Amino acid sequence: MTQSVSPSIPVAAARVSRAEPVIGLDVVEMTTDRARACKLVLAEDPYLSGHYPDVPIFPGVFTIDSVVQTARALLIDREPESSPQLQVLVSVQFTAPIRPGDHFEVAVHALPGKPADPAGTRRIKAQCIRGDGITAGRMTLLMGGNER
Repeated sequence: MTQSVSPSIPVAAARVSRAEPVIGLDVVEMTTDRARACKLVLAEDPYLSGHYPDVPIFPGVFTIDSVVQTARALLIDREPESSPQLQVLVSVQFTAPIRPGDHFEVAVHALPGKPADPAGTRRIKAQCIRGDGITAGRMTLLMGGNER
């Protein structure tokens, strides 16, 4: 008799090969509790060819990743020994497309946590604004896991 065993999540995750993260930011500037990053979306970027072929737009998941990278830069600048990761995507709203040739800014703000937030997390509010001043997205996330 053959027995099937499902590996635990950590064991399975260790078997999954991962690509290096795409550094999606061109410039990052920081103050005490805020960071701003800029990104120019190039028509030659390979991920745009299939998203969508006739009307390419910057994928939403890359917009989220740009916010996470900006938030990480802010939190690591404040605590150099930390390595914060995305813990919870509390809310996301995409309000306008980002297209090839668009230059957009990611603005993140570290806020005090709410009583319901998990211990060890930081609440981040973010806004993505296209070069023409139109808001392309807003999101709130929780970053944590500060062990390096």
